[in-house]
Amino acid sequence: MVGPFFDKVWPKERRFVDEANNSALMDLAVGAGTRFPEALLILKPYMAPYRGNRASFHGIIGSQAPEQFPKDLLSMIWRVVGRSDVKSHDLAELLDRLVKADPSVEVDRRFQALEQKAMRFS
Repeated sequence: MVGPFFDKVWPKERRFVDEANNSALMDLAVGAGTRFPEALLILKPYMAPYRGNRASFHGIIGSQAPEQFPKDLLSMIWRVVGRSDVKSHDLAELLDRLVKADPSVEVDRRFQALEQKAMRFS
């Protein structure tokens, strides 16, 4: 259902790519379950880098996406956080889950850059 909606209904103009939509778009991608990679390909162009220092990852935290699709999820997180000033406790948990699911993501430069933005208290 994601594809037809975004093909026919969602505006294509760049001005509609807004960080305010990120949380809902990420939740929609994660909600696609086993079709997460396909949904991400459709939704990722509509996700914008966060401009502030707040980001919500609650929908992802409550899902199995980090364990099922670690590389795809890394790509999605990089899209919204990579070039932002976001620092997040949720980000630390997500990165830990990604590397546990697929240790090879730890050598990805995006992962390493995101690790610098993760807030840890241990």
